[in-house]
Amino acid sequence: MKFVKIFFLISFTFVFAIGVNGQEKITLSRAITIALNQNTSVIKSTNSLETSAASLKNAYGNLLPTLNLNSGWNWQRTSSSGSTILDFYSQPVNLPATETDSRSYSMSLGGNVTLFDGLANISTINQRKNDLQAAKYDLEKLRQDVVLQTVNLFITIMNNEKILKFQTEDVKYNENLLTKVKEMYDLKM
Repeated sequence: MKFVKIFFLISFTFVFAIGVNGQEKITLSRAITIALNQNTSVIKSTNSLETSAASLKNAYGNLLPTLNLNSGWNWQRTSSSGSTILDFYSQPVNLPATETDSRSYSMSLGGNVTLFDGLANISTINQRKNDLQAAKYDLEKLRQDVVLQTVNLFITIMNNEKILKFQTEDVKYNENLLTKVKEMYDLKM
């Protein structure tokens, strides 16, 4: 039974050791940097922060007056090759060929200034400022959570590597002990 346990322990050690050697060793600061740059929640929160900043600019833009300038031009030509029609007394009347041009131009200028809206624009600006500050706090908390999670995982990995090292040494010790016990057993028989 002990031989089976030792065999599985050795197999696990070799499989884990081969997997560890093929990977790049990184420091804690590098792991934190990678986690902050590649975490999708942090990226999403950063985009939300940018959206909040744009909403604040839009709220300030609503304080400005608007000015609209529109212009248009239309040209239409109607051609007729002539025809014959009946008048009121059923007499045929020949209409000559005609060509009609009509052109129209239009231009309008308008503006809009909000003189007083019950301070709704100011309230909207204050709300957007609060939204932006909340987005900054959310991003900072999320970054701190990612750093904490990365540190915890890094420490767990380091502890597991130490445990693996001790278990590997234990396996070597047990292998040596097993060979000594076998030699002693063989000598007595």
